[in-house]
Amino acid sequence: MQEILAMVQKVTVFLLVSTLVMDLFSGTEYKKYLQYVVSLIVIVLVISPFFKLMDKGIDLRQWKDITIQEGTSHEDGGN
Repeated sequence: MQEILAMVQKVTVFLLVSTLVMDLFSGTEYKKYLQYVVSLIVIVLVISPFFKLMDKGIDLRQWKDITIQEGTSHEDGGN
């Protein structure tokens, strides 16, 4: 869950900064290239936590099963 929160924070900060930079280039011919690069960077920022999980040797199917089990155990414990 912390990886997802960190990823959302990174993407949010990056999008805010890139929006400011894009406003500076709003009237130039380079804006479409800048949008392309920003889009690629956002894709990398979103995908990178999943690659980190695979580097740790965690299978994404097992990770999904673990998070689902944790979610149901929290629901059971609260009742």
